[in-house]
Amino acid sequence: MKYIFKNALFSCLFFMIMTCVFAANQQDKIKQKILLSFDKLDADKNASLSFQELSVLNKKIPKAKQKQFGMFLKSLDKNSDQEISRMELKTQSTNQAMSYKTKKQSGESETSLARKTHLNVKYGDHERNVLDVWLVKSQEPAPLVIYIHGGGFKGGDKKKGIRYRDNYLKVGVSFAAINYRFLPQSDDGVFGCFNDSKRALQFISSKAQEWNLDRSKFALLGGSAGAGTSLWLGYKDDMADPDHSDPIMRESTRVSAVAVTATQCTYNFSKWSTLFDTKPQPGTEIILADFYGVKVDELKTKKGQRRIEDADLLIHISKDDPPLYAKNAMRGGKVDINDQNHVNHHPLHVKALKDRALEVGLKHQCHAQALGIDDKPGDDSADSFLIRELKN
Repeated sequence: MKYIFKNALFSCLFFMIMTCVFAANQQDKIKQKILLSFDKLDADKNASLSFQELSVLNKKIPKAKQKQFGMFLKSLDKNSDQEISRMELKTQSTNQAMSYKTKKQSGESETSLARKTHLNVKYGDHERNVLDVWLVKSQEPAPLVIYIHGGGFKGGDKKKGIRYRDNYLKVGVSFAAINYRFLPQSDDGVFGCFNDSKRALQFISSKAQEWNLDRSKFALLGGSAGAGTSLWLGYKDDMADPDHSDPIMRESTRVSAVAVTATQCTYNFSKWSTLFDTKPQPGTEIILADFYGVKVDELKTKKGQRRIEDADLLIHISKDDPPLYAKNAMRGGKVDINDQNHVNHHPLHVKALKDRALEVGLKHQCHAQALGIDDKPGDDSADSFLIRELKN
């Protein structure tokens, strides 16, 4: 991926990296420079910097210091999700302030806006089946936003939701963030990830009365893989099983709004060839089989086709579904199939979602400025959209 840097801010950043010896005080100066350049470095606009996005810095410094700089960047990745958030960049060096661990223990995850906080609540059997919830102070049952993190179904953490949390709490909307199994931990392909998120939603639903939540006003917020999960969960027909022996599984999965950023439009990857005008890639059968949770020789069977169809997010969208917000801020243009960041977050994904919404008559707000799609100019925030939907 090629980036063009035009202003003096980047020149200053590169100069500091090249000349520093990575002492603690200089590390903090570099972090401040990266923070100032954050939006320009954040190519896919998912509010965190991947190591791929940061690699452009590594290319600008002498080879003798690249390894040292790489180690420094990894040290910033406190939750080991291969991405660096603003919160991680704002964590001060240990010789100047508390360590990240000490900050966390002292209540960094807490907020005065919440009436009560529940952290790492178990909603299932797997070690990653945990969620956080912050409940607002309210006489009446409160609306709720559930955040589902991204990470390619192979990384990420619910901590990413903290950067959105207070936007909702301050207007009387409770907030939850969930973890789920990664693909390598699932024996059911991506549907293991999907169904973890489904159970998390159902678990929170079962707690609605205890937690003073308005079950008719639940919304989903997701980025990248979390966006795809939100679309699957939000637009599938109600997956409640009224006859299940587990009362949690009897809970409804319907929500009142869905907001996605840096999203994909479908996981029926054969449609990506049409979307991007590319030829199907040979030798991907094993990867696809792992993704769908089937054997290679099952891909073309009825079982395999049912899996592929279920992962086709577009076909689940119908007129009676919740309002949709979708935004991809990635550049447009022709894709290089090897540039996965561009392929996965291309604005054409949003165009496909908008086209489907128009086709079925679904209320929507879409933003893909690179393609001239800007349904509500000057108000393209997912937070604003969800708050409007939940507070109406």
